[in-house]
Amino acid sequence: MLNFLKAGAILIAVSSMICVDVCSAKNNIVDISRMGVFTAAVLRNQKPVVVYFTKTSCHQCRNILKDLEDIARANDEDMYLARVDLDEYPTLRNEFGIINIPTTRTYFNGKLLREVRGPLSGGIRAITNIAIKEGKEAAAAKKQKQ
Repeated sequence: MLNFLKAGAILIAVSSMICVDVCSAKNNIVDISRMGVFTAAVLRNQKPVVVYFTKTSCHQCRNILKDLEDIARANDEDMYLARVDLDEYPTLRNEFGIINIPTTRTYFNGKLLREVRGPLSGGIRAITNIAIKEGKEAAAAKKQKQ
């Protein structure tokens, strides 16, 4: 019984840590600091999520991030943006298999839809357009079911 209580306490503590990270997101923009947050914020999300792997030390990455944040705020009904700072959390680079900085990925319903490696602004627009389109289609399908 004591082991059961300990396991329950650990589960509650971990769930609380994930909720603090995900629930403290500003609007539809969240920072990913560990795999549990990624699972909760990206893989289990009902909306498409653009995940941006960046480094604070990369000037070009900061410019692209600003554009991504503007797009995410303008389309908060249809998509989320998840930021992963690999300067702050370097172990996540290996966990996600990131080779190039920046790397941008779009996930929907737990599946990777598209990946863009490098600072291609045309690719960034394409990847956010995919997320917005998927989000609008999912919202329309949900309304039809109701």
